Amino acid sequence: MIGNGGMHGALAEYLLVEDCQVGVSVRKIREDIPFEVTALNEPMAVALHAVTLMAELDLRWAMGYPTEIFDVTDQLAEHWEKFAPMISHRIPFADLQKGFDLLTTPSGAVKVSILFD
Repeated sequence: MIGNGGMHGALAEYLLVEDCQVGVSVRKIREDIPFEVTALNEPMAVALHAVTLMAELDLRWAMGYPTEIFDVTDQLAEHWEKFAPMISHRIPFADLQKGFDLLTTPSGAVKVSILFD
């Protein structure tokens, strides 16, 4: 899982990670953990970063979350069964519109995961 936006991001057809260091720029997650659970990594890191910032006395502009991403990765990998219930709906890509409809319906969904299988 790689958090990298823009045209060179993880949704590009090809991705080149220069000077790759395991644990710094990438982390391998076991193959037995469902994709939709691993997809929680980035939003959970954002949430953890926000909680961390709230605890600071001197709040300044922060870009990214350099340690939280892998803190969350480790927790997801170790306790993925506890995170799985956060995903309220698993929608095949062919039914993508149904996923958007759920997200725009009040109380329709908590977390919708679009599956590409």
